[in-house]
This record gives sequence, C-alpha cells and structure tokens, in this order.
Amino acid sequence: MRIRSSLALTLSLCVAVLALALTPFVGAPLVAQGGGNTSFEVSGVAVDVSASSAEAARQAGWRLAQRKGWVMLSRRMGAGGGGLPDGVLDQLVSGIVVEREQIGPTRYIATLGIRFDRARAASILGVSAAFTRSPPFLLLPIEWTGGAPLAFERKSAWLDAWARFNAGNSTIDYVRPAGTGPDALLL
Repeated sequence: MRIRSSLALTLSLCVAVLALALTPFVGAPLVAQGGGNTSFEVSGVAVDVSASSAEAARQAGWRLAQRKGWVMLSRRMGAGGGGLPDGVLDQLVSGIVVEREQIGPTRYIATLGIRFDRARAASILGVSAAFTRSPPFLLLPIEWTGGAPLAFERKSAWLDAWARFNAGNSTIDYVRPAGTGPDALLL
C-alpha cells in the first residue's frame, strides 16, 4: 500500500513537471493582450459624415478619423496637435478599429480607434518609439457565480471591456491565461 501511494505521488509530480515544461508548446496558453509594441492607439474618435453613397461616406469617415486621431495622439504625446497631409497619414495608420458604427444610404456615423505605426509616428512626434515595460503581470480575473469562483470566465461585460483595452500601449506587461491546455490544472 505504501509503495502504491509513493508511486502515485511520484507519478503526479512527474505529470505536473511535464505539464509545466510543455506549457509554452501547448496551444498558446498565455495570451498577451493588445497590439504589442508596434502601434500607438487612439480610441473614441467620433465621426459623422454624409456622402453620395454609403461606401463613400464610410471612406470619408475613416479619412476624417485618421486626421482627428492624429491630432489626439499628437496632443497626448505633447507635440501640440498639428495636422498632417493625408498621404503621410496613410503611411502612418496601421489599422482602424470599429468601436461602434451606423451606416445609412448616404451617411456614416461611427466611433473608431486608430492605430498608428509606433516607429514612424514617434519619429514625426519627436519621441522615443521604445518604452520600458514591467515584468509580466499575471492577470487572473475571478468571477463569482452562484457562490462559487470561476477563473476562466464566460462571455461577460468584463471580458468585453478587456477585449477593447489595448494593453500594448501600457507600460504594464499584462498576461492573461486563455484557459486552454493545462491552464485550468496549473492555476
């Protein structure tokens, strides 16, 4: 009996060590949130544009959002908030995030997020593209449901807010387990 219990304990420890060793290779259990260090993001850019068609209104809205987003980023970075020509903005913008939009036959109303290439934008703004990040910070949200804690949450308001948060712009290196592979066992 004693041999069986020590064999079971040894086997359990081996499985745990193996799970820890294989964690980087199973799925991608640690999910880094946001766009990494490759972009500056400005969110909450509101546009309301009319044009001859829905597509023309959307394109005009996105163009206006790029201009407004650059002014917002420039002010935030302390560069005064001056505008840039559309050709330069086209080279700086690495993505547009639709936060909310309404499209009509000739009108486009939206709230957008604009991502600017970090290196290019930093050189124009006169700031450093590099920034120091903290050591990884494990973020493990706990939701209480029916009196019991739930670590790997279902669809919730918190998860929606986290998905909108661009952790890549933060000096804190957030890491949130995805809940796949051995995450549930190890955490």
